[in-house]
Amino acid sequence: MGGATRPEAIPDAATVEQLNPRGAARARAMAPVVRALLDEWAPAPEERTLETAEARTHLLTWGDPAAPPLLVLHGGAACAASWLFQAGALGAIRRVYAPDVPGQYGLSVARRRLRSVADVTGWLDGVLDALGLARVDLLGVSLGGSFAAQYALRAPSRVGRLVLIAPAMTLLPMRPSFYLLNLPVGLFGRWPWAWEYLLRRLGPRTSAGQEPYESRLSMAARWSARAQRVLGITETPFPPVLSDEELGRLPRPALVMAGRHEVIWDAQAALARAAARMPGVRTVLVEGAGHDLLYAQPERVNEALVEFLGPA
Repeated sequence: MGGATRPEAIPDAATVEQLNPRGAARARAMAPVVRALLDEWAPAPEERTLETAEARTHLLTWGDPAAPPLLVLHGGAACAASWLFQAGALGAIRRVYAPDVPGQYGLSVARRRLRSVADVTGWLDGVLDALGLARVDLLGVSLGGSFAAQYALRAPSRVGRLVLIAPAMTLLPMRPSFYLLNLPVGLFGRWPWAWEYLLRRLGPRTSAGQEPYESRLSMAARWSARAQRVLGITETPFPPVLSDEELGRLPRPALVMAGRHEVIWDAQAALARAAARMPGVRTVLVEGAGHDLLYAQPERVNEALVEFLGPA
């Protein structure tokens, strides 16, 4: 039923400890960090662990079990619990499945490191199989948006509606200045000030000093620094920019969203390319936000998501 080539046999649970003892130990050390973020949720989501051929996957689930399924992929240097500000809106209309992507700051452990995009899409195939879901709507943000687009290309029969929020690469190459912006995090990411420096520059300065933005940013900076102290640099491949032909083959209907002050690429140019190459796509430019749109403008993001994903 899968859309990517992957091993068929599912090793027993002990194999994670045998094949990737370092990863398993790091996940155990990371557990209190993830719990700290989950403590911000109200109500708390359900948690479960999926054993597949590719990984032991930590998964959050919430929403009405009878509602249509939606699988969401978080961004880089994050985990499934980072959907905190979208959880209520999405759970009101969908049964939501949020896995921790192996190699990022969550509790999932790959049996072997996911080194290619095909490895990641194979892992995602295994997650859907383990959940017994033949077809889902798929939402991804930033790096998760890139993975969502890649999976939709490889397994179109398994993807219904597709939502890409500021998908890294995918639409345009990322600006060199964005990599420079990340340099303090690469060097000093064990300290919250380095993450605060980065996070403040992901969007416009107009939010500075305002609540609840300041509280959300401070929480994110502290959490990310703590996660980097435990796990170090993330270990996930980076998908390439899609060709015009590939964009044209993405499932429809689709929604592409970006903040007006996006720093990874020119948001208006990226949305214009999506509109030109993805037939019938809906594009949304979020005012007052950049790459920080999930927590800088959650109300506007959630409104667009509910309108697109809600009952017909």
